[in-house]
Formats: sequence, structure tokens, C-alpha cells
Amino acid sequence: MEFKLTKGMTALALCVLNLILFPDNVQGMDIDGNWSPWSSVKGFCVNPDNPLALVSCGGGVMKRYRSCTNPSPQGAGAVCAGSNTDSTPCNTNPCPLPVEFMWSEWSECSARCGRGQQRRYKMCGGIRKRLPEMTAGHGDNAIRPTEAPVLIPGATAPPAGAAAPAAASSLPGGKTWIDLWELELSSPCIDQPPLEMKDNENQTVRDCNTWKYYGPEQPDLWNHTNCPDPCSIYKCPKFSKCDTKLSTTEDPVLRCTCQMGTVMKSDNSSCIVPPPTTPTPRPIPTLPAATKAVTGAVSRTASTLIIIFLTITIVLFLIFRIFDPHRIIQMCEEISLLAAHICLFPTAYAKPVPVECRVLSILVHYFFTVCFTFMLLEATHMYAMVASVVKQKGLLSTKQNLVVGWGVPAFIVLFNMCFEYENYGAVYHCWLTMDTGLLYGQFVPIVVMVVSTFTLIEAAGASEEYPPLKDCDEVDRTTAKISQRTLLIILPLVFASFVTGALSEYEQQVPLYGTFTILNGVVGGTMFFFHVTSHPKTRALVTKVTSSLCKKKK
Repeated sequence: MEFKLTKGMTALALCVLNLILFPDNVQGMDIDGNWSPWSSVKGFCVNPDNPLALVSCGGGVMKRYRSCTNPSPQGAGAVCAGSNTDSTPCNTNPCPLPVEFMWSEWSECSARCGRGQQRRYKMCGGIRKRLPEMTAGHGDNAIRPTEAPVLIPGATAPPAGAAAPAAASSLPGGKTWIDLWELELSSPCIDQPPLEMKDNENQTVRDCNTWKYYGPEQPDLWNHTNCPDPCSIYKCPKFSKCDTKLSTTEDPVLRCTCQMGTVMKSDNSSCIVPPPTTPTPRPIPTLPAATKAVTGAVSRTASTLIIIFLTITIVLFLIFRIFDPHRIIQMCEEISLLAAHICLFPTAYAKPVPVECRVLSILVHYFFTVCFTFMLLEATHMYAMVASVVKQKGLLSTKQNLVVGWGVPAFIVLFNMCFEYENYGAVYHCWLTMDTGLLYGQFVPIVVMVVSTFTLIEAAGASEEYPPLKDCDEVDRTTAKISQRTLLIILPLVFASFVTGALSEYEQQVPLYGTFTILNGVVGGTMFFFHVTSHPKTRALVTKVTSSLCKKKK
């Protein structure tokens, strides 16, 4: 191949040779500057607003350099146009979100009203999501992967007090740091969230409560939209009232309260009439041994007094052989009261109650009832004579008075024995018991007789002005009028003695024993005096004896 040297090439070669051999000859020439090639090694990926901070995610820049030395401008030559640096985006991958941002929002509470659970799930797959109320921090979360920036080796930290970088700096392509942070997040899905309510690695569960209550002072201010009044939904049993006064700020509490004296059944199924309560057994009253001996002696003394007076009265009338209908009635009163007090002498009580004690208690009940029955018959006899119902010998015959006076009490006692036999007698006395149903069987008939007797006495007093019947026995009529007044005194005394005696034995109280003794003495003396003076023969005898005594004194 033939090489030809042209004129231009010859001139260029001569110019280069001149520069090499004679460099000083170039000065004074005008040469334009030109850029050198770009550096092949790029720098660190840094924050464009803080070149000393390395960026590993969220977007940074890498810079390359060139110089205006190819050739350098000389003389009046032009400077290189453009920048000597070039920025290229780097590490634009999203920064990892904080752990709490990796979960979905909490679901609604599973319970519409009351306690339930909320769930949230771990986000996985392709997700593009901006969490609420976090916009202001997007830039910081994107450009600050660590709390303290990692500095380029050999660099120094910015001075204290330096202004913080902007939260959303512009990047090539018009993107911002917020746009970069909102890039898709990709996380592998291990498995789908399970249906059962339990924790696992893909979901979390927490308790929730949609019940809102403002206390019993404002019971109608709870969340009625989701929580209607429980009483409007739940039906309480019959005879009960529903209320929510026991509700708390965390839970509704419904209560059904039974009305009209009923009580709730143990299983809360219905309101029932409360069963009768078992009464607490009454403690047995006790007295010290010495006191008990004294009260026993006092009680026997009281019975002895009335026995003595009644015995004298009976013997006196037997001596005079007085057995008219009126006297038979009074004699039965005396015999029954005497027999009742004789039954008080034995101390047959023990634990358990022996049969002897029950028999004594039955006899005391019977003889006291006989006494009050004959007092009622005496009042009937007296009224028939005073009110001129009959001419003589009273309304009933002697046999009729005996049958009624002894038979009716026997029926009353037998009736009580059919139902309350086990309650006759006690472990500490053989008197009448007062803490069982036998109390009504003992006192109700006697009280009825006492009230009836007082009624007849009052009626007889109002009928004294009635004209007597023709051929009326004036002696019997006078005796009946005396009986009207004496019975008005004897009856309350005997009733008071009966009640006081029963209470003294039941309560075991010394004052009651003392009162019983005094009443028995008064009853014995009163019956002796009034029964003797109410009959004409004995009244004449008393008058004769009194006159004789008066003459001897003169």
C-alpha cells in the first residue's frame, strides 16, 4: 500500500514538532477549554440534602465528575459549558416499614353490644397503602434508615444546630420522597389467616367492649343504638320486675326482682311464695339450783293456799248438805280448780318428756277448762234468774249442767290431743306449753268462755229492772243477783292466775312465781268468802256467827 503525505498533514506535523521543541512559543495564544471524559468510578450513594449521610434505601444519589482540562482554557479561550458533576438516582428501593405499620387496621369489635374481640392481619403480597395520620413523617421514615446517619468515611458530622433537611426533596423525574416511600411493599404470604379466634404469626387478637354505661344515676344514657335496654329483650318470670341498676361501666347486668312478697326460685326460673322458715329453737330457760328450789316451794305454797280454801268451802257445804243446782255449779268450779292445782305438785318433767309429765299437762289443761266452763254455766244460770227467763232452778237441770260442764272440756282436750299430743309437757315443766300450736288449742276456748261469761254478766245487769215472773222463787233470784257480782270479781282473778301460772313455768322467772302465789291466795280466799255468802243457809250461818262474836265483844 502506497502512503502519500498531503500538505495538511505536513503542516500539522510541523506544528506539533514546534510545540515539542519550542513550548514557549505557544504562550500568548487563545485556546478554548474542553471537558475531560467522565470519571469511571462513581461515589457513595448519599442523601442529596446531606452529602455526608449514606443512603441505603428510599432513594439517594451517586455523583461522577469531569474537569475542563481537555484542554484547559488559555488566553481568551472559552470556559467549558455545563456542570462538572452528574447525579444518578441510587438505592431507590423502599425502606422497611416499622413493625406496627406491617399490619392491617383493627377490625370492628365482634360483639355488637358488650365484650368481644378485634383482629388485624399481617399484610402480605403486593400492597400499596398509605397509613392514616403518618403523612408528615413519610420523608423522615424514607431518608433516615437509622437514628444516627452513617457518614461517608473520612467525613465529619454537620455542626450542631444545623437546619434539618426538607421532608420531601425533589428527585429526578419529578418524584418526591413520599412517592418513593409509597412504592409497593412485597412480603411473602405464609398461609391464609385462619378462621378460629387465636393468635398466630399472621394475625393478632385483642379484647374490645362496645358497652357504654353511665352509672345508676343516669341509667338511660348508655349506647342505645347498639345496646338496647336489656329488659326490653329479656323476659323476667311472672311476678318479677326487670332492672339494670347493677350494671357496671364494662358489663350490663340484668336483674329480675320478685314482687308481691314472692321470692326467686334457686334456679331463677320463677317467683314462688317463700316457704315457711324453720323457727330457731327457743333456748330452755334455766334457774340456779337454789333459785329453782325456792320457786318450786313458792309455787307449791300457792297451790296449797288455794287447795286449803277450796277444801274448806267444799266441806262446809257438804256438812250442810246443800246440793241445789246453783251450788252444784259452784262446787264443780271448786273441785276442778282444786284438782288442777293438785296436778301442779309432782315434778315429773325430764328429757325426754316422760308419759307421766304429758298426762299431768293434759289433766291441768282439762281441769282449768272445766273450771271456766262451769263459770260460764253459772253466768247462764244467773242470767236466767235475774232476767226472769225461768221461775227457779236456772235454765238447765243439774244433770244437764254436769254433762255440759265436764263433757265439753273433755271434747276440747281430746281434739287437741289428736293434733298436738307430742307438745303436751316439756323437758323442764309439766304445765301448759306456749311455743307450739297447742297454745291456740288451750287459750282460744278459754278466752271465748271468759268473754261470753262477761257478756252474760253485763246483760244480767241491764235486765234487773225486768218485772219478775209470777210465782218466781225470790230466794233463787236474790242468790243469782249476788252471784252476778261475785262472779264479776272471781272470774278475772282465776283467769289472771291461770295465765300467770302458765307464764311463770314457761319463762322460769321469779317475779312471775311471786305474782302467781299472791293471786292463788287471793283467789282461794275470794272464792271461799263469796261462795259461802252467796247461799242463804250459809249466809244465815255467817250472820249468826258474826252476831255472836259481836255480842261477846260487848
